[in-house]
Amino acid sequence: MQVRVQQPVFNAGMGLYGKKAADAMAGAARHEHARAAETVRFHAVQAYEGLVLAKAYEGVILAALASSDGRVEQAQAMVDNEMATEADLLQAKVHRDGLRQRLIEVGNLAATAGDHIRMLTAVSTSLPLAPAGDRAGAESGATARAGAGNAAARADVLAAREQAAAAAHMAKVARGAMLPHLNLQAEKNWFHRDELFGDEADSWTFGVYATWDVFSGLEDVGALRKARAQSRAAAHLADSAQRQAGLELDQARREAAAAAEKLDVAADAVVSARESLRIVDEMYREGLASMVDLLDVQAMATQAEGALVQARHDLRVSEAGMIYAGAIDPAAGREDRE
Repeated sequence: MQVRVQQPVFNAGMGLYGKKAADAMAGAARHEHARAAETVRFHAVQAYEGLVLAKAYEGVILAALASSDGRVEQAQAMVDNEMATEADLLQAKVHRDGLRQRLIEVGNLAATAGDHIRMLTAVSTSLPLAPAGDRAGAESGATARAGAGNAAARADVLAAREQAAAAAHMAKVARGAMLPHLNLQAEKNWFHRDELFGDEADSWTFGVYATWDVFSGLEDVGALRKARAQSRAAAHLADSAQRQAGLELDQARREAAAAAEKLDVAADAVVSARESLRIVDEMYREGLASMVDLLDVQAMATQAEGALVQARHDLRVSEAGMIYAGAIDPAAGREDRE
């Protein structure tokens, strides 16, 4: 029977760099998992904000439809009193029917947004989904922190850096395979003529020996060149990932700033549209404006209301986009929403 123990003393760093490469790949896997979670979270925010938008726009259409019903009743009364023509009543009804069609479309959009949320949350329910509470006045503070953020700290960029580090360590492992290796060896032997585990005689052997694969048909040289090329490629990919992250971060900042400006403009437009509608409505009652003029102004007011809820949606989605791009910290974004 024989027991042999071998311990490498010097293997040109193959063990050390192999361990570092494994640690780097494990770190890259952790960062990739974190980025995947961020991606799912971003899509969930988009789906939820889509539901909020659909419900808010549904409220706009319902309000416009109620106003349109009033226009029909008003036109009917004026026709009965011979203060307006039948054409005014028909135009009011056509406008109301158009709003009813849009209400059906918005209801379908809300149902689609609910389906997306069910898919992301893996919740199977036949209940209609609705946003929690009224978010019409919940404006985002994302643009206030637009100067924050660091593209180099994003999870996908960190994963690329870890992969580049692992490739660099593997190149050193390939280099170590070409150098001499030094090992310690201890060997114990037991001898017996009849029994397997007998010990009529035994011997110990201790030694130090070196190995060096001097010629391997240039296989080691090719492996080293390949590993170094992979290391350079991984480093370039990491640099590219960081530049791409920086580009996405700048784009997210611009989109958030533009969304904030569009929200201000949309809010002013709603104020103007409501006042214009009030004026034209009074003019129609006094016979100074036609039903066509009134319905045109009503349509513009509805469009302005819809643009406002769309601007609020765009601003909140842009905040989620800034978080996803690494422009702001996710915890800070949650504090603002709370």
